[in-house]
Amino acid sequence: MIAKGFVPAVDIYFASSCDEEIMGDGARQTVQWLKSKGIRPSLVLDEGGAIVEGVLPTVTTPMALLGVLEKGYVDLRIIARSHGGHSSTPPKNSPIARLSRFVVTLERHSPMKAKMIPEVKNLFAAAAPSMGFGFRFLFGNLWLFKPLVTWLLPKINAYGRALMSTTVAFTRFKGSDANNVIPSEAALVVNMRPHPIQDAEASIEVIRKVAKKYDLEVEVINASPCSPVVDTMSPAFLKLVEAIHAVFPDVLVSPYVILGGTDARHYQEICNATVRFSPVRVTNDDLKKMHGLNESIGIDSLVEAVGFYRHLMKEAS
Repeated sequence: MIAKGFVPAVDIYFASSCDEEIMGDGARQTVQWLKSKGIRPSLVLDEGGAIVEGVLPTVTTPMALLGVLEKGYVDLRIIARSHGGHSSTPPKNSPIARLSRFVVTLERHSPMKAKMIPEVKNLFAAAAPSMGFGFRFLFGNLWLFKPLVTWLLPKINAYGRALMSTTVAFTRFKGSDANNVIPSEAALVVNMRPHPIQDAEASIEVIRKVAKKYDLEVEVINASPCSPVVDTMSPAFLKLVEAIHAVFPDVLVSPYVILGGTDARHYQEICNATVRFSPVRVTNDDLKKMHGLNESIGIDSLVEAVGFYRHLMKEAS
């Protein structure tokens, strides 16, 4: 565009950091630099949502998911202590046994609240017209079936559970360094993504109560809150929606709750329209490859993304 003489009527910034995956400080420092210059963008566009095919059961139309809210992030270390000992005379309630019961309890009976917030309700309502009859009837009449969906979906679907409650994942386990030694200390790492209805502090307190039943200690490694909700009626957000409809006329557009974490959370300090959205078409199979083997997008999707950004920059000007 520059080579063809394009000069934007507004300033356009490209921001990148090398440490987003480790929750580093790059984006935070960028925001502080922008603040020091008195710069407040009207729109910030980061990764997060995408144009997803089959986002919900039986949905036949691709949906552009615009991340307007980001769940929080918590890492906890759950510690079990004992006098240790030799494996030839194992005592009851060893550290690993207590930690295991703790894990099973949380897996079988989630103690976290579940609620359908407006951003999730809007997603279901937007998808309903493109669903098969049964799901269309259910999700298209949330005025009647909202309590049923809120109760049932988290129990049968991991994605539904993540949309409507704090999630709890067990990611690391450390016990004895020897095969024949009962550990005097064993530890488990719990990763949580707190939901706005039960913020980081409240979610941690729930875990403490369960841990106490098994004589376990809880150490907070790090914790960050949910992000503020993007103003979906701001001119910049509405302009973004217009651009998506123009470039991708076949897709539905909906607000979306970001289940992971992005650098965008830092930019909400200086921008009311910080949206998590990548203009690429992906399938559920593509999403499963994220941070895994053969993480990729299609070349056609890449070409469409270039066209979208070109369109958006021209329209912004």
